[in-house]
Amino acid sequence: QHAGPARWPLPAAERPMAAGRDRCRWFAVALLRGDVCTPLEPLAAHLTSAPELASRPYAPASKAALVAALVAAGVASREALLALWRRVPSFLLQEYLAWLAPAQHRSVRRAWPPADNQAVVDVVDGQ
Repeated sequence: QHAGPARWPLPAAERPMAAGRDRCRWFAVALLRGDVCTPLEPLAAHLTSAPELASRPYAPASKAALVAALVAAGVASREALLALWRRVPSFLLQEYLAWLAPAQHRSVRRAWPPADNQAVVDVVDGQ
């Protein structure tokens, strides 16, 4: 990027994303990839859609429910999610299952919430 009449080069700069729906969408993408809770990382291979679909405003209703739940609860960070899971352990379970292949549902239900829960990894690995 360049600016001004002399087209001075502008370096890239990180800016925090504003709170709101877009921030929750990108947080959902990171959650689905397993970047937020490492026990979910092996499950990314079992998702029925690419995690990036959560970032799109036109996602199907079954997939958009995850973002809607995050927005409604005001959750867009790992800390906020962990705090909510301490109070409401079932938060996001149904919404996450909508993204996951049915063969994995039973195992994930048993090990939810996945906050650093090795049990999720174990059931995915078949241990």
